[in-house]
Amino acid sequence: MISFKEICALNSFEKKIQDETVSLSFGNKSLFIRFDSKDQVIACSYTGGFDLWLNSLCFLMMEKNISALKQLSKEDWLKTFRDDLFFQEISEPLTLSSPFYPLEMLKALLHTYLGRDDLYKEESPLICRCFGVREKDLLDLHNKDIKFSDLHLHSSAGLGCRSCSSQVKKWWGESEEREERVINGKTKADWLVEMDYFLSCYPKALDWKMQIRSFKKSQVLISFDGNYPQREIESENEKLQDFLAAGLGLDLSFILIRREHLEKARE
Repeated sequence: MISFKEICALNSFEKKIQDETVSLSFGNKSLFIRFDSKDQVIACSYTGGFDLWLNSLCFLMMEKNISALKQLSKEDWLKTFRDDLFFQEISEPLTLSSPFYPLEMLKALLHTYLGRDDLYKEESPLICRCFGVREKDLLDLHNKDIKFSDLHLHSSAGLGCRSCSSQVKKWWGESEEREERVINGKTKADWLVEMDYFLSCYPKALDWKMQIRSFKKSQVLISFDGNYPQREIESENEKLQDFLAAGLGLDLSFILIRREHLEKARE
C-alpha cells in the first residue's frame, strides 16, 4: 500500500488536466475532474500551489464513480492511512467537526456537474418587488457615484407602491457597511471557510475547543472552553492572532472569549 508521504510526493495531480469534464475554483485553488462515459473518474487534478490534502483527495477519487464520490468522507482518509505514522502526525484537521475544504470543493464540483450549481450562487436580496430591483443593482449605481436624489433617473426602485422607499434610503446610507461583505475579492462566507481551516490547524484549537462565533467588520470573536489564567489567555490570544493573520493575509483582530461569557452576553 502506498504511504501518505508517497502520495504527497506525487506531482502528477498538481496541474490542469486537458479536456476536463467539470472544474471548480475556490479562492486561489481549482479542482478538475474528467469522467468517462460511465461517470467514472479517469483523471483529476488541481492548481493553486501544492496542497497535500487536495493531492490525497485526487488519489482517493481515481476510478470512483459519482455515487462513490458522493460518499467520500473524512473517514476514508482515516481508514486508508490509519497505520501510517506520518499521516497520524498531521491528521488533526480530519478529527475536528469543522468543514474540510477538499470535501467541500468536491461537493460543490459534483453539484455543478449535476446541474445544481445554483446552490452556490448568492442571490442578491430583493429591494423593490414592484420592479425586481435587487441590492446588487443599487450597489452598481452607488459605485458610479450617483446621488440618492438622482436615483429615480437611473432605477425604478421605489417608484411603484413606494413601500420600499424608506428601505432604499436606509440602504443607500448603509451601503459602505454592506460592501464589507466582499473583502479582497472574496465574500465573508469564503473567508469564514478559510478561517475554519486555519483555526483547525492551530496547535491548541482542539484542546481549547475553539470556535469562530462572529465576524463583524475587522473583528473575529473565537470562543473557547476551559478555566485558564487570564495571563495564559492573553498570551494564547497573541499567538493565535499572529498565526491566523499570517495564514489568511488579512488585517483582522482575532479575539479569544470564554464561551460562557459570550453566551451570557447574548442572553
